[in-house]
Amino acid sequence: MLFLLIFCFTVLPALELLLLIELGKAIGTWPTILVVLGTGAAGAFFAKTQGFFLFHRILDELRHGSLPAWEMVNGFCVLLGGILLIAPGLLTDTAGLFLLFPPTRRLLVELIRRWLTARLRTAGFYFHVRRSGDSGAGPQGEDDGW
Repeated sequence: MLFLLIFCFTVLPALELLLLIELGKAIGTWPTILVVLGTGAAGAFFAKTQGFFLFHRILDELRHGSLPAWEMVNGFCVLLGGILLIAPGLLTDTAGLFLLFPPTRRLLVELIRRWLTARLRTAGFYFHVRRSGDSGAGPQGEDDGW
């Protein structure tokens, strides 16, 4: 976890800054600023349109009595993609576009589905059910898991 925090808050911003400086040298300062502002505006627009589309799909699933689990994962990807596009930088913009475009987002959601399926198969799935009026305590006052 510490490595992830160090990467996100020191290494990634340093790489973003390096890329922006090199892009500024290649195409100039103002075009680089326009690229950053343009991707931020595009991120907000795409996140809004894709978010509304997914929101309506989630409502449709709920109306049909289904749990909209994968639409929720899609919605999280759209939210994260919009945040990444709004954040200045070329790496975050690339990751944000990857999360916002439906074909690449479907690929990521499928990978998440496979990972969760494999994880549930190996770790098992356990949940506790309490009967109404039952305290859940066993004979010695401990929870027996039923």
